[in-house]
Amino acid sequence: MVSKYSVLYELSWGEKMVCMEIKGGLGNQMYQYALGRYLSLKNNSSLEYEMSYFDGKEARVFALDKFTTVGKPTNKWWVKLYNRLPRGRRIFGKLIPLITERGSWFHPEVKNMTQKDAYLSGYWSSSKYFDEIKDVLQQDFTCQVPLSENTRTWKKQIVEDKLPTVSLHIRRGDYLQTAINRQIYKVMPLAYYQHCLHELTQKYGELSVYVFSNDLEWVRENMDFDNNRVHYVTGNDEDHGYEDMILMWKCEHHIIANSTFSWWGAYLSTGGGQVFAPNAWYNCIGDAYDIRDLYPDEWIKVKVD
Repeated sequence: MVSKYSVLYELSWGEKMVCMEIKGGLGNQMYQYALGRYLSLKNNSSLEYEMSYFDGKEARVFALDKFTTVGKPTNKWWVKLYNRLPRGRRIFGKLIPLITERGSWFHPEVKNMTQKDAYLSGYWSSSKYFDEIKDVLQQDFTCQVPLSENTRTWKKQIVEDKLPTVSLHIRRGDYLQTAINRQIYKVMPLAYYQHCLHELTQKYGELSVYVFSNDLEWVRENMDFDNNRVHYVTGNDEDHGYEDMILMWKCEHHIIANSTFSWWGAYLSTGGGQVFAPNAWYNCIGDAYDIRDLYPDEWIKVKVD
């Protein structure tokens, strides 16, 4: 017997697909894309985006379209109803799996799901969801828009640098601007960066350090680079942050901040060097702040106070 729900499904859905809610800055968008891409390949489904987040006044810029990614915005009418009507979850949950992230650690049942249709809402910030397709992601995140002359110049310099190159990311600005951000996010102490630089210097000798930061003036005044060469990367605003990430990918070693942006700057790098990462991101505790599965096993986790 064919139910009314299966009839509605056949009329409204069409091809099999994974639909990912896309939200947040570039780093978060990349996590959401990566899981969706893995599931679409695993289950032979197309990949679509739910993008209502970007209608908000405080939304970050959608940036996946700067790369050769394969997804597209969804035009399915039920997705908007699901998000906007109180009964949407109950109604459409009978048609398609509606999966909301519960806790920020790795959930193997999500990765192992076999449904060819799914709608997923969350951040999915663990490489365990997509390590198997890292080579695919490196291809997908090939820039498809022209880089600025400034970025091309920096890129050439990094590629041709004769010293071991290090991407070092210091994030301060937005983490300090509001009381709520100061409450949630740790601001990495100088001791963390200097410890990482010391470890790299001891092993590789003189370094060429490329500094990425939303507060470069503060870095210039406060950071000691231990006699290494230092280059302050300038020229790209937040809307062109993807160009800074492309420059990070060209560096050999990485010292990341507690930021999804530099996480991806290190993860998709082809430099083959070491990655140093802080063992804590947040001042808060709870399921939403659990980073137990955030880092690949080979990354060097450094204790921060």
